[in-house]
Amino acid sequence: MPLHDAYLRRTPYERFLPDEDFPSRRFSAIAEEAGRRGVALDDPGAFAVLETASEALGELRRSDEPTDTLSRHALMLFHAFHHHGAGTPVYRLTTEVVRAVAEREEWRVDAADGGAVPPSTYLQFPQHMVWARPEGDGPPSSLDGAFRTGTADGRVHVMAVGGLLGDRPGFTVMPVPGAPAAHEPGWCGAAMRPDGPDFESDLPGAELEGLYEVRTAGELLKLVARAAALIRAGGVEASGDDPPASPTPEGPRPSRLPSRRVLLTESP
Repeated sequence: MPLHDAYLRRTPYERFLPDEDFPSRRFSAIAEEAGRRGVALDDPGAFAVLETASEALGELRRSDEPTDTLSRHALMLFHAFHHHGAGTPVYRLTTEVVRAVAEREEWRVDAADGGAVPPSTYLQFPQHMVWARPEGDGPPSSLDGAFRTGTADGRVHVMAVGGLLGDRPGFTVMPVPGAPAAHEPGWCGAAMRPDGPDFESDLPGAELEGLYEVRTAGELLKLVARAAALIRAGGVEASGDDPPASPTPEGPRPSRLPSRRVLLTESP
């Protein structure tokens, strides 16, 4: 199974929104209602019950979709709203970076980091490299990446997105309830899986292909926290090859968003 990381693929943010005018049409109304009613936009639950958010969800969901997809769409709308407000920053993790993030044992977090992570960003993984079972005992899903959304109440909300197949609709999510941002440095070095090494996978071909699996919320927090540590340490560069001038026909559809490539540092 090839691991694609040559350029930024079309992100869940781009796939989820029906058109380029959706943010100006819907997000401004959500912010206006929240301000008028004195509702903080930090909590996904409070966000989802805003009338304007419900109207936006009505536009996003197909009429034939089952009701159990509503919470999935509401969480995606929450992250998309904050992602748009932050300027849609995207960071691309190469195969080399994900291997270091998953396998490097020593992970030092310097309090005097040289950079900053945007308040809401999307981290894209190499295609088909990181897997999860978002629905418990359901089939494994290839994770495209994860949103990292910091809110004004000092919490970090993380949500991985998977199940993106070509241009077909539909997706799966692996959300983690908001956790204190002050705890994020500790996630980098913590053992998160109680019954084995973090990110280890028993999927068929995992050892041969060098694949990883996220089985716990803690592992997802650890993966995102380590990527954020690299960004803070200045391990990023502009990706001039996004999107490629001539992507191959068999390759994934490129994103139209600008991105930055995450690089390894000597001592993250």
